Amino acid sequence: MTSPERPDIVLIVLDCVRAREIADAETFSALMPFLHRLAGESLNFTNVVSPSPWTIPSHASLFTGLYPWSHKVHLKATLKLNPRIPTIAGILRARGYKTFSASANGFVCPDVGLTRGFTDSHWGAWWEKYLKIPILKRAPHTEHRDGSYRAIGIPKSLEPLLAATLRHPSSLNYLNWVVSRVADVEQSRAPVVSSWIEPEFRTWLHARSQDEPIFAFFNFMDAHEPYVPGDFGRNREPLAPDHRLPRMDKSGQMAGLWTPTEEDVRGFTVLYRETLSRLDSRVRLIWEELESCGRAERAVFAVTSDHGQSLGEDGVLFHAQVSDESVLRVPLILRDPTLPIKAGVVREWVSLVDLAPTFLRRVGIEGTDLDGLAIQDFLEGGRPVPVGSLGDGLHPRDVVWKLTSKGQASSWNQVWLAAYMGNKKLVYYPEAGKLIDEQLPDQGTAGGHDPDSVALPWIRMASNQFAYREGRSEDDQAITARLKSWGYV
Repeated sequence: MTSPERPDIVLIVLDCVRAREIADAETFSALMPFLHRLAGESLNFTNVVSPSPWTIPSHASLFTGLYPWSHKVHLKATLKLNPRIPTIAGILRARGYKTFSASANGFVCPDVGLTRGFTDSHWGAWWEKYLKIPILKRAPHTEHRDGSYRAIGIPKSLEPLLAATLRHPSSLNYLNWVVSRVADVEQSRAPVVSSWIEPEFRTWLHARSQDEPIFAFFNFMDAHEPYVPGDFGRNREPLAPDHRLPRMDKSGQMAGLWTPTEEDVRGFTVLYRETLSRLDSRVRLIWEELESCGRAERAVFAVTSDHGQSLGEDGVLFHAQVSDESVLRVPLILRDPTLPIKAGVVREWVSLVDLAPTFLRRVGIEGTDLDGLAIQDFLEGGRPVPVGSLGDGLHPRDVVWKLTSKGQASSWNQVWLAAYMGNKKLVYYPEAGKLIDEQLPDQGTAGGHDPDSVALPWIRMASNQFAYREGRSEDDQAITARLKSWGYV
C-alpha cells in the first residue's frame, strides 16, 4: 500500500471538453453521471482557464507548471519542449514513482518532448481520429524506459483520403460503417478513439506492486472533431438521414469558403454531447481499475481538459487561434482526501499551470521558478495574481494561407495574451498594441486585489517574456508531418 506522503496521482485530460456543459448541473448529470457524482465528492472548479487554445502548448504547460511564454513551446518559437525544463513525470520518477502515459492525442509523444519522464508511454496514430475502432487492444505507438519501441502504422498515402472527409462528412460516416463491418464490431459498441487506452493501463497497473506509487496520465480524444454518431452500428444504413453529418472543414470556414448554419450548430452540439457520455464511461473504467487494486480512495485524482471547443455558436468552429470563452474555459475536478476542503464548488480562478505545483506540494516538493501556484495556497484565501492564456496564431504552412488571401489569413494569425482576474478579462494584441477590456459577470474573486492594478502590469510582463519573431524555427520533420496528418497544416 502506498503511503500518504507518496500518494498515487492520476491526471486525466478530456481533450476538447469545455466548461459550458459541466457548468450546467442538469446537463452535466444527464450526460456524465459518473463524473457528476465524482464532482460532488471532490473540488469542482468552475473558473479554470487553459494556457493555450490548442494541444501542444497547453500540455507543455500542464506538465511543467509554466505558461507558453515561459516554456517557449508555441508556433512562434518551437514545438518541442526544451529537455532542460523539468516535468512533473520526471520529478516524480526521480522520487520512486512509476510513471505511465496513454494519450489518444498523438502530439503527446517523444517528438514533441511531452513523454519525457514517463517510464512507459503510449500515444495515438494520426488515423485514429478518423477511424473510430472500438476493439483495439494495443497502442499504435509505445515507448518504454529501456528504449524499446513499437509502432503500428497505416500507409501515409491514405492521409489525403481521410483528411477529405472533413469536407465531405458523409464519406467519414460511410468509411466507419465499412470498418465496423470488416472488423465485425457489435452493433452495441459505440465508436471510441483509441480504445487501446484502458487495456494498456490495466496490463501496466496490475504489474505494479502495491507499495509502488504511480503517476498515470491519460488523454482521451472522443470529444475532438471529426464526429460520428454514437449509435452507429454495422447493421445501420451508413447514409441514413439521421446520420448525415455537418461539414467539419474548419480551414474552409476560416478562409470564408463556408459558414456553419444554425442546423450545423445543432448537429455539432448533438454529436459533441454524445461524446461526453462516452468519455464519462471511460473515466469510470479508469476509476474502477484503481478500485480493483485498492488504490482509488487514497489517490489524488484530477480530471480536466487541455482546451475547450466551439461548435459554431459565435462563428468560431472548434479550437485554436481564438480567445473565446468556449475555447479557453475548461473543467477541473480534483479529488484529494488530504485537502482542508475536500468537496464543493470553487469559484477562484485556476490555471492548468497550477496542477504541477499542486501535485508536487502533495508529495512534499516545492515547485521553484514555476508560473503556477499550488492550489492549497489559495483555496481559502483567494488568488493574488491573474491566470492567463496565449494565442499563437497560424502555423506558417497552415492550409488557410493557401485557401484565402494573405490579408484574411493574417486576421487569424494574430498573437494575443489573455488575463483573468476577478470579474475582468483583458485580451492584449502586442503587434497591434490593442487592449480589450471585458467584464465577466459573477466570476471568481480577486483575492482582495484590484484587478486593474494587478492584471494590466501582469499581462505586459507576459508580453515582454513572449519570444515573438516572424518566421519560427523549423521543427523536426516528424513534428511537421504529425501536424499535417492531424489537420493543423
